[in-house]
Amino acid sequence: MQKKIAILMTALLLLAGCTDPTEESVIEAIEEIVPGCNDEAAYNYNQSAENDLACFSETVLIDSINDFVKLTSEGPAAGETAGYTDMWSGPMDLEGDEMDVDATNTMMVSPEGSYVSTIIGIVGLMETEESWLALPTSDGTMLYVDYNGEKFSMISATPYADMLEDIMGEEEPDNTAIEGDVFICSNGQEIPLEWVDDGYEDCDDGSDENSDIEAGIDLTEYDFSTANFSVQMNPMDSVSAYEFSADMTLLDSDVHSVTIIVNALFEIRSIEIDIDANDESGKFILHTADEIAAMLGTDISDYSSKEALPFVVEEDWYGYDIEPMTYNEDGSPMFLTLYVCMEGVDATMIGNSSVMEVWNDTSLDTSLCDTEVMDGHIFAENETFNLPLEFFINDIFNGVASSVAHDGMNMTITYALDSESAEECTENGGTYDSTMNTSLCTESIGAITQSDSQAFELDLGFEDGEGMLYQYDDVTGSILLITADDMFECDSGELIDSSQWNDGMLDCSDGSDEPDNSDSEFVDGWYCEAFMDTSVIDGNDFNDLWNMTNLNTSMCGTIVENLDHPSNKQWNGVMNMSNVTIPYNFTILGYDDNVLHTFQHNGTHITRTATNWSEIGEECYGDYNQTTDVCTDILPIVNGDEEAVEYTENGENKIAYYQYDLTTDSGLFMHMKSMFECASGELIGSEYYEDGQLHCEDGSDETFEEDEFWFYSVYDEDTWEQIGFEFAIVNNHASFNSIELGIVAEEDYYMSEDNYNVQILHSMALETFSTNENGMLSTVYSMETLEENAEVENYALGDDCHILFAFAYDSDNVLIETLQTYVCFNDDDGYGEGLQAFQILSGDAPFMFEGNVEEYSIVLSYCDTDYDGDTGEETTTCMDTNEASLTLQETTATVSDLESQDYLDDAAEDGQYVFFMDADDSGTLSDGDMVYINNNDIVVEEWNTVRLYSSSADAYSDENPSLPGFTGMLTTLSLLGAAFIRRQEA
Repeated sequence: MQKKIAILMTALLLLAGCTDPTEESVIEAIEEIVPGCNDEAAYNYNQSAENDLACFSETVLIDSINDFVKLTSEGPAAGETAGYTDMWSGPMDLEGDEMDVDATNTMMVSPEGSYVSTIIGIVGLMETEESWLALPTSDGTMLYVDYNGEKFSMISATPYADMLEDIMGEEEPDNTAIEGDVFICSNGQEIPLEWVDDGYEDCDDGSDENSDIEAGIDLTEYDFSTANFSVQMNPMDSVSAYEFSADMTLLDSDVHSVTIIVNALFEIRSIEIDIDANDESGKFILHTADEIAAMLGTDISDYSSKEALPFVVEEDWYGYDIEPMTYNEDGSPMFLTLYVCMEGVDATMIGNSSVMEVWNDTSLDTSLCDTEVMDGHIFAENETFNLPLEFFINDIFNGVASSVAHDGMNMTITYALDSESAEECTENGGTYDSTMNTSLCTESIGAITQSDSQAFELDLGFEDGEGMLYQYDDVTGSILLITADDMFECDSGELIDSSQWNDGMLDCSDGSDEPDNSDSEFVDGWYCEAFMDTSVIDGNDFNDLWNMTNLNTSMCGTIVENLDHPSNKQWNGVMNMSNVTIPYNFTILGYDDNVLHTFQHNGTHITRTATNWSEIGEECYGDYNQTTDVCTDILPIVNGDEEAVEYTENGENKIAYYQYDLTTDSGLFMHMKSMFECASGELIGSEYYEDGQLHCEDGSDETFEEDEFWFYSVYDEDTWEQIGFEFAIVNNHASFNSIELGIVAEEDYYMSEDNYNVQILHSMALETFSTNENGMLSTVYSMETLEENAEVENYALGDDCHILFAFAYDSDNVLIETLQTYVCFNDDDGYGEGLQAFQILSGDAPFMFEGNVEEYSIVLSYCDTDYDGDTGEETTTCMDTNEASLTLQETTATVSDLESQDYLDDAAEDGQYVFFMDADDSGTLSDGDMVYINNNDIVVEEWNTVRLYSSSADAYSDENPSLPGFTGMLTTLSLLGAAFIRRQEA
């Protein structure tokens, strides 16, 4: 009855102007102009209609709404022609300032072409508009871009069908959630919602940054079936024939006004939502086929300007070694990500046998097992997930076969567990059953998010979904499960799971998985660093100003024993973020490198900035600006008071105790750190133990041979440039008399094995030695002296690498020790010796794109950036080297090529210095491909940037207007974190 009254009231409004309308006259008018049906519950009820096939009922309305919401949240299905516009307006926190933002996103896809447009406006400040049109060609896709009024086109080698498949591909699952004003991190930690995507990692696992929380209104949060809609009819408007409105209450008790427009075909035309409490509104508009066709038929004559595809080339610090290493330079393992196979058997086939007794691999392909992981699996549609509902797998828990079951939606595992571990089972959400002879634990593995005939993916709930390949032979009941896992490679070549490395048990047959620290003695020690208010230094010498008069340094360099120390907040006292007395800008004098490091803090975060980062040679865990060579690391403050600060670094909470004296502006940080205790009781950092150099005064941090000679490189403390070598005698060896220094070319050394011809350059008698700071007899041989002696002896140092020898003789001129080290001479104008690695990354774009290897070439350039402090604009000028520019096709090399010194030498003779590696074997220039530069005596001009040049566009990739940071404008799209909608496969 309420709906009928609403219709009548609406009709009265529509027919305003009629003289004294009655209810009967209104109904007659409606019967004439509205195609109706004979269902009184239908919105389009017509009492004289005999048709019951075109009824627009509440059920039809809700179904239409659900179809519309599915389209806006998941995107259209493959091959479908569809499009919509999402308009949002409301306040947003942008880098600490609340601003009014308007955003409009349009998406249209069809087999004939696709279109994406984004308009972002910060009210009263700026607006940016970007649109991309993709049209298929016979050999790829043409991209037409309008970036803030600058129109240009680009040629992509990606077939349009592949690009469309990528658009519809699965999006990474979001393991985060929002509850009211609280953000739930992936690890379950709760933080305020305003901390999300603020540039600082407040979640311990960092999941609050780049969290894919988008500005706008999520239609999936609304249960439209519960809305009490009122309806208004516009029978003369086929596009907006019906208007439904309702007030709905969500989560925070705010009232949301909802308006839904439906066309004459009972299809949802738009949904609009207004949230008065937040001053926020959103509107979702569905586009007709005619509108999509009109947009795809846009006049492209204005896009005559051509640009190179927006690729970014970044230095890859881990790309020096082509093959994965077992160990990093610091001695820690670098695990290999490999396919790991597990055998399984259909439960109906197992009987009383073991899995391995039944398992039959005759029809299963095991060639992937223990090989390196390739690109992820692309799930196919309409393929059946054919793993049996229950099966047994071998050697997962305690070496006992476990039962796996699934219902197509969820997967569980049941395994034997002793009664002592029952609590662990229930704590993990499992069910413990001790009624059987063998007690069993049943746990959920996860929800099956997608699957086909070759693979399935599980939502684990606490991390990104884990995909697993599988094979099933229904004749023998045999199953092969293939998953990706990090493995440790033993010295023998044997593979074990990465979790077994350094776990206290020998898992490698040769024992190489357990580092041997039996001869070391590590303790927790107090590690101190001096700091001062930065403003006080003002160009003066730090050491001249720092004053320890009122600071207690008695703990520094001692073992942590007194756990009741008043400043030790880990055991005593409660921190409440009150009275943190550290200056907002402070400078620390590095204990290890004697270099000043500048810090800032604002009460919630500590910012650490380091210049000349490339000279430090370490990984930047924060943001690295290659142009300015600055590493910026931002550390969230967890807690603090006048004596200690707790902060988060690399996902781990750390505490720094401090003293600060306002009268001298001097301070002292005190950290607890693992340290090595020398035989004399002296403490040094644990990282210096057995690092090849002496740090303990008594030399107890290094293990020497019986003769106790030592020969190592010496580096400049400021630049870390190699400046010479030191030959030392740990104890005064009575029979020692002199040494001879010899040299041989690296190539001759390795090619000639033991028959290499060493060139003797210099001899030093015992009287040239003196006592160094460690109390040892030593002499330093400088690089300058080495070069001079090589010139005298007519030995060609060049820019090559060499093996340097030290031959020690006794008083009878008998050789008692031979030591050697490695030295290289580099071209000052080049980038460094050896292969320098760079990774190619695709810039932000709504469409996948690839370049033609025949069209793109690699160019080395010297680029200089000027920054205007008044306008904030950066101007970059590049000058290319005069080296020959070769296309990617001409420079393509394989892994085996780059591992071959003969190949590199032959290429060098032909003048080739640049190599392109097609990492994914796509045959195109694509995301993740690599560039390697061989600097050995080939590149003679100074360069600092690798650039990609497009011959068809006569332009460089880094000049593309849509690339912020080089020549393009910084788009607020990146600030808002807006993302292109991708289809979630069922």
